[in-house]
Amino acid sequence: MPKDFIPVILAIALLTLAFPATGHSATIITGQPQIILDPGHDSRNAGMISPAGLEEHRVTRELAVLIAAELEETAQVSFTRTADDSLTLSERTTLANQIGANLFVALHTHALVPGESYVFFRATPGTTTGISPETKAGAKQLAELTAARLRTGTGMKPQVRTAPVAGLEGLLMPGILVEPFSLNQVPEQPGKRSEFLAPFARAIAAAVTAYFEPPTDPGSAE
Repeated sequence: MPKDFIPVILAIALLTLAFPATGHSATIITGQPQIILDPGHDSRNAGMISPAGLEEHRVTRELAVLIAAELEETAQVSFTRTADDSLTLSERTTLANQIGANLFVALHTHALVPGESYVFFRATPGTTTGISPETKAGAKQLAELTAARLRTGTGMKPQVRTAPVAGLEGLLMPGILVEPFSLNQVPEQPGKRSEFLAPFARAIAAAVTAYFEPPTDPGSAE
């Protein structure tokens, strides 16, 4: 199983992800939360394919890079895979556990009604490990924040759902799986696709940032 993780290097072109792994010993910036973005599927399992031939794994990868760019100043972001990596679901979550991530965000698309978004979190014990109350509460909070930001930032109609999501099983930190849009909505042309993905990236990044903000004290405002 791969022991490396791929830190975000934003100086490289956003759509390539063709940068080298630095290994598990890479320096984590003190004081910044560690976020794992998991672009769904890979080159061996492309996921859904749109009528125009657009593959889900390419869209989720592009979305992940855009989210990382939005989080550049506030978090240390890593990916579970590069363009050509092929990892099992358990390898992805194990990777997140190994580097001690604070949050795990899996990115997918759906083939349901255009205009709807889905945010899943796992609220039931997995087959190999249970979910602590803190992890469950954190996942629920992140899911609700993500849905709220998607609603205000993209005009979508997000739904928060609990489900025994296999891709979140075994996580030692709060994790969610986001299906922000239907694959059939995504433009085939790269330029238009980036323009389409940008507000979704901003919304998801804003939710992650909000998760780490201190709670507001109603009595402190006058």
